[in-house]
Amino acid sequence: MSKKKPAIVWQYKKGRFPRAGWPKHATAYLRKRLRSEGNGLRGLYKVPVYLVGSALLDCNERPRDWDIRLSIPNAEFARRYGDPQRWILEGHDGQWTSVRWRWSDDCVKQSQQASANCGVLVDVQIYPEAFNGIFTGKPRLRLDTRRTK
Repeated sequence: MSKKKPAIVWQYKKGRFPRAGWPKHATAYLRKRLRSEGNGLRGLYKVPVYLVGSALLDCNERPRDWDIRLSIPNAEFARRYGDPQRWILEGHDGQWTSVRWRWSDDCVKQSQQASANCGVLVDVQIYPEAFNGIFTGKPRLRLDTRRTK
């Protein structure tokens, strides 16, 4: 009896995140719109922009939303929202201050704009570098087309 191969196999490289390709259910139009959003967010935040989450799986033909994630330098996060360590603590204890509220307002604003531009529900979240590990061991697809030398 032959063993069935897994439907999706992610290739892991030491020190690198697994890469994913476009899922079969992402139409050419949606790909174009998501890339456009990725480039816009790259211009705004100056960091690589990734599509992550279950929408990348071919077996998830009707994803509830499309998850876009960015990880910005701690100094930039502090400038925009407040202390990254405070933000992390507030995420654990649930006692939000202006740090979490400013961050949440920005994520909601970017998510609403991206959803309107793409025609699907998009969830944009911006994380500080101090919140390391958000992409570890998970598939991701780079959306922005800017590549540095």
